[in-house]
Amino acid sequence: MMKENTENGMLEDIEISLEEFDEVDEYHNFSDKYKNKKKEALKMYRKKHLATKRHTGVKVAAAIAAFAIATPLAVNAATNGDLFNRLWGNAGKEDVESYTYEWDEDWGDETKHFEVEMPAIDYEDTDPEKAEKLVGDNILEMNDEYDLDGTKMTILSTVSDGNCMVVEYTLEREGGVKIYNLDHAEHSNETKGNFPEIDQNVNFDFGKVYIDLEKSTEEKMYCYSYAILASEYQENETPTIYVQILPCTIEEYAKTNDPEEFDKILDQIVEVEIPLNTKEQIDMKEYVNADGGVVEVSPISMSIDESVGLGLPSYDPYYIYYVNIKYKDGTEYLVSESNCDSKEFDISHSCDVEHANYQYVCGFDNEFKIAFNRLCDVDNIESITVNETTYTLR
Repeated sequence: MMKENTENGMLEDIEISLEEFDEVDEYHNFSDKYKNKKKEALKMYRKKHLATKRHTGVKVAAAIAAFAIATPLAVNAATNGDLFNRLWGNAGKEDVESYTYEWDEDWGDETKHFEVEMPAIDYEDTDPEKAEKLVGDNILEMNDEYDLDGTKMTILSTVSDGNCMVVEYTLEREGGVKIYNLDHAEHSNETKGNFPEIDQNVNFDFGKVYIDLEKSTEEKMYCYSYAILASEYQENETPTIYVQILPCTIEEYAKTNDPEEFDKILDQIVEVEIPLNTKEQIDMKEYVNADGGVVEVSPISMSIDESVGLGLPSYDPYYIYYVNIKYKDGTEYLVSESNCDSKEFDISHSCDVEHANYQYVCGFDNEFKIAFNRLCDVDNIESITVNETTYTLR
């Protein structure tokens, strides 16, 4: 829940969905999100038009400079487990305590005060031997390089379970990477991830992008993308990052009102397609509730069928307020917990501290998908609890 206080002391509640909350990603300054809804409109505008470019415009095949596959054992040995701990552990990450984010916004003749309760985020150290066992055989190590208008993008590794995909890559540019802003990264890491800056001309989007602040510099950024795969990515299809290189900045393009000028810019957009090849997918196991509802889980993600056994009034992710994995040794992985209150549907759940111990969540149709922020030891799961419903191995 986001709360707004006007300057005369009146308090208004503004309902925002889980997805909308996660999209409060206008870097460290939330006010850009709300100033006359300018940023929201701009983002929706550019997503609509830039996303359709690959179907109507020029496609350019990017040259792959190098390609190499290393064995999981070699990867682990070479990094001393660092690869696993950066993708799913606490290397380059710090726990986040719940806090209230506040800002003021001028709306014409009045000043409004906004508050957002940020959830706590916990990370765990990754055991390299356990990680090797869980995902080592499924990680594809590579060194695929692409030129994005002067910025070198290098895909370093990929791994997928068909539900979620994790991609490790770097961005390098002499004089400083412009695609992302390192000053914004800490806050963006806590919300929905890093998006391309609108004052430059390279645009792409693939899941939540986490920038490793411990390793990154202005001229070389280390990025980890956690992408939820929708039904469009079938087993035999290759997920692809579609990069649009514009002849102007994203902001200039999005603000273009003249149809002729718009079409002229559109014709000059160059697209680079970056295929994300993988090794064999990680297996997912099925857990069921008493009514036959299914949760699929792998070491890196889970997918919850919201339509059976949860008694939900709709498939809105907002109504998934508690997800917890209990292991056979008595330990637990609290994936998420949030306050949820709906008098209309007789749903009420409260907690002292909200937790978001995941990298990314997204809803598709009747499925709620979660990319974990740690590796899940699927062989030792005793049960999974979603809201008040228990799931056990099928």
